[in-house]
Amino acid sequence: MSSPKRIDPGFWRMAPGEATPFVSLRNYLSAPHSDGPKGQIGVTTEDLATLANIRLRGMHVRLVIGPAAAEDFLETGGAGNKTDALPHLALINLASFLRAYGARITVHDSFVSGDFTDAEKAIVSDLGRMRNALGGHVDPELDDIIARWQALVNAGDADLVGFSSCNEAYQLSLVLLKRRLLADGVETPLVMGGYLNIDEMTPWLGELDAVVAGEGEVPLLLICNTLMERRGAERGGLAWIPGVVAENNGRWQSSSLAQSMNVRTPPSLEGFELSRYSYQTYAGFDGVTIPYQMSVGCPYNCAYCNNAHKRRYKLRHPTLVLRDLDRLRAGYGVSRLFLLNSAFNCDKAYAETITRGLIAAGSPFRWCDCARPTRIRPEAFQRMRRAGCEWLNWGYDTLSNRLSRIYGRRVMSEHFGQVLADSAAAGIRNSINVVVGMPHENEDDVTALLEFFERHHKGIHWVFYLHYNFIAHSDIGRFPGRYGLVRRRDGAGVDEEGGMTWPERQQRGREYMRRIKETLAERYGYY
Repeated sequence: MSSPKRIDPGFWRMAPGEATPFVSLRNYLSAPHSDGPKGQIGVTTEDLATLANIRLRGMHVRLVIGPAAAEDFLETGGAGNKTDALPHLALINLASFLRAYGARITVHDSFVSGDFTDAEKAIVSDLGRMRNALGGHVDPELDDIIARWQALVNAGDADLVGFSSCNEAYQLSLVLLKRRLLADGVETPLVMGGYLNIDEMTPWLGELDAVVAGEGEVPLLLICNTLMERRGAERGGLAWIPGVVAENNGRWQSSSLAQSMNVRTPPSLEGFELSRYSYQTYAGFDGVTIPYQMSVGCPYNCAYCNNAHKRRYKLRHPTLVLRDLDRLRAGYGVSRLFLLNSAFNCDKAYAETITRGLIAAGSPFRWCDCARPTRIRPEAFQRMRRAGCEWLNWGYDTLSNRLSRIYGRRVMSEHFGQVLADSAAAGIRNSINVVVGMPHENEDDVTALLEFFERHHKGIHWVFYLHYNFIAHSDIGRFPGRYGLVRRRDGAGVDEEGGMTWPERQQRGREYMRRIKETLAERYGYY
């Protein structure tokens, strides 16, 4: 086999400022083999010709979700409980992609395997405990968990093991696992993707074989191919691969790879023990449910948002989407979909094409997705319902027009109630997200929110209320002065110019949260 072609990393990466804010369906229909305006993404479908010579020839890749807490651990502070679970979307995408290039894939998901208790998951998700162990502190209880995890991973039986990280503590647990493998003479490369905090990982990054930032399909393929070429010889030399975190002049640097949605291969579910997954978060929407994603990112720019792909919105061609869904139905008997898009209706023409395609196929799925609370015609809701939509989760965030203007929300609240009423009239149930405790929030904002619940409770079937979480890389964190805020010296939050300090705002937010929770429980029975 010939050596992989070394591609100039600059070719793969998005140039600063080149990303376009929106891609319309017209771009795809007029040029179905293109992936939108130049510079929006780093890897296009045309680049697949460069990868076409790669054949992994049965290379055994094991993909692993570890015994850490669930994805919401940093929000709730509690141990993960995956009794209501979806198969992991990243593992589905990675497994499908590598399998298409000839790899043999096995999957192990310790979230749902039953091999670890919630208490043990909490231990592996304890950041302080991970740091102490890496520093040499003896922790027999943690050692036992890592040893059992090592046996389950069975790295010696694989050519490469890929791990999807979900929080800061989980990153560090991988280093402990790697140390134990080396101590036992197992040199199988470990590659980490998913959640990445380079600052937290800096002292130990060099102990893992590779760390991938951003979308991982193409980087992991190139890593596998490089290792295939170097079997029996010294391994290494992965820094040239786009998306791989590399050391440069004593500093670890990450340049996340962005790839076209059309690069992805059709989903395959071999290796997933689907009987372990039963999703029941939405009442009446239970059973084996498969996640699917047809768009990445968001074309809008809310200042408080932590979406890593905002202003980098991209869509999978609708023909490919409908082909993927048909494969899930015909090949695996899938009838329930959890669509993981930032908002189904960001591009209304695109959404209409998808729904019409589903209707033409006989509406074979029950599905839910997120939506942006902009004006939608009643007939669009009716079409979505005919296409199988049962739930929409609306990103209301705040009903304060004042806060929306401050933070560039670009959605005003006057029509919010009608949107919910039209959706409910079409037979679609609605859940809404509200964020409480934002800087500059006041009593009037919370009162308006509670009054909205009371006026429109018939159209609201569930409420997810979230406490505002300061995100350092959001626009609020990067440019606080634009929003009348001052970044605190400790970097933990922002103070309001002429208003509340960050600790005061957090306390006020907790008070508002209690008030909202009590109101929902007493008046509407949501909780």
